Amino acid sequence: MIRSRGVLRVTGWLCDRVYRMADRIVVLSPGFRTLLVDRGVPESKTTVIFNWAEEHTLVHDEMFTRPDNFPKRGSFVVLFAGNLGSA
Repeated sequence: MIRSRGVLRVTGWLCDRVYRMADRIVVLSPGFRTLLVDRGVPESKTTVIFNWAEEHTLVHDEMFTRPDNFPKRGSFVVLFAGNLGSA
């Protein structure tokens, strides 16, 4: 675990900047949403998507089409896929 105050301060600043610049932030639980809201992220900017699915809902062909508002191929997209353990 990182304990350097300088590294943590820079990392915190970078996270806050990314949160401000993001159009939407997806979290995996209401607890994560609360942590972001406590950090100053507007709740309206966050969406909770639980990390599970009912498998029977995944058999429809329309589930696998690209939405109209999805970035086009070749677009620059940044994705944070999560962390394991304490950040």
